[in-house]
Amino acid sequence: MGKGTILSSGNIVALWQIILLAKKYPILHVKTAVGTLTSTSILGGSLPFDGGLKIGNKYNFLEIKSGNIVLMESSINKLIPLCEEDFPNKSVTRAILEIVLKNENFDWLIYFDEDPDIFKVGIPNEWIDLLENASLFNFSDDQVTAWWNKVFSRYTSYKEGNNAKVGKVAEQICFNHETKRLSTFFEDGKYSIPVKWASMISDKFGFDILSIRGNELKHSFIEKDKIRIEVKSSTFKDETKFRFYVTRNEWEKAIENLDDYFFYCWTSVSLEKQSALGPYIISANQLESLIPIDVNPNICSWSECRFIVDLSTIKINL
Repeated sequence: MGKGTILSSGNIVALWQIILLAKKYPILHVKTAVGTLTSTSILGGSLPFDGGLKIGNKYNFLEIKSGNIVLMESSINKLIPLCEEDFPNKSVTRAILEIVLKNENFDWLIYFDEDPDIFKVGIPNEWIDLLENASLFNFSDDQVTAWWNKVFSRYTSYKEGNNAKVGKVAEQICFNHETKRLSTFFEDGKYSIPVKWASMISDKFGFDILSIRGNELKHSFIEKDKIRIEVKSSTFKDETKFRFYVTRNEWEKAIENLDDYFFYCWTSVSLEKQSALGPYIISANQLESLIPIDVNPNICSWSECRFIVDLSTIKINL
């Protein structure tokens, strides 16, 4: 959750108690609130007053003026109308978390996925607890979907920009990998460099890198036969749940010749270190039977297909 983390279920309950107390007593000194709330039996013991106060201050739920606690607009207009109980209900908890997420750049949001098991892999444990307590992993609930949409209304450009950076790093690593793998083909100057970074020229090719088979991917073909590579990347370390998308444009290019189209998958992509693990190579032939078929393309046709694969079982070893 990052340095200086103050979010926890206990601290949220403490914040809520402070808000209710400040609503009841318009002039509420911090020392009075401390004396009242630290002796409460809520949570079965001493309430974490300091943690609740820090959340309130940091995210503008309240402020301290001349030693008194003063509620801010977000508490008065957004939280209090949702609940009058001692414990914050789901609506209040969700409202608090929404405000927090809209005021912070939490990198783990890039791992968002409507499959909770996949999503949780990239989330700090503290946030898993907070989101579970608010039932925000229940993606079959329309209210939950609407909540996430509101959160991501701010993060869309950030997420897309970060994804683009991760993708470019993976493409660079893949280009370097292919150049090194095929170095024997041009070390004596007999052949021109066979690796071309296609997506740097245009995104209309339907693949990222143009290369050649070399000895490793020769099989029954010729070493100098061209291959087309689509780079897929993830910052996740877990190769058993690698997620990637195949667009219609990519697949239409792949089916022109399934034998020479490959997906190079890279895990653990690091923007900071400019590094990744891989490649885990999947041939287009391996995916052919899994791609959806348009039964009636005049009415409905697919545009993007999502795969979640165990790379350890499906990859081609070089």
